[in-house]
Amino acid sequence: MKKAVFLLLMIATILSGCSKDENTSFDFDINLLYGTWRVTHVMQSNGTYFDVTTNVGESVFEPTYAIFNADGSYSGSGEFGTGSGTYTAIGKTITTFVSGKEYLKYDVVSLTGTTAELIMSETGSTSTLKIKVTKQ
Repeated sequence: MKKAVFLLLMIATILSGCSKDENTSFDFDINLLYGTWRVTHVMQSNGTYFDVTTNVGESVFEPTYAIFNADGSYSGSGEFGTGSGTYTAIGKTITTFVSGKEYLKYDVVSLTGTTAELIMSETGSTSTLKIKVTKQ
């Protein structure tokens, strides 16, 4: 009986350890990611950033938001489409899934409590877009 209980405890520990490792394998403090983020700047072809929060910016670039929740759920709206689903944060990469399919990936260049610089790519595309975002 003691061996069976010990074995069950070991299995539970291993399984919870795997789950925890998946949730903490992000190279940044995961708590910084949670919340609503707005795209504020988009890198142009000449290497400078365009502020998309100005009147001129909003006339050509729809206000764009992404929400990352602690439970692994995600939603986004704006220039890159509107949808909801889940996300993973592993290494330096945040991968979003909508309707169970990979949608957008964000390679994190920097992440603080209020700002982030990301390299965004869309599934099926070879092009990337460097963006800056601010937590709302």
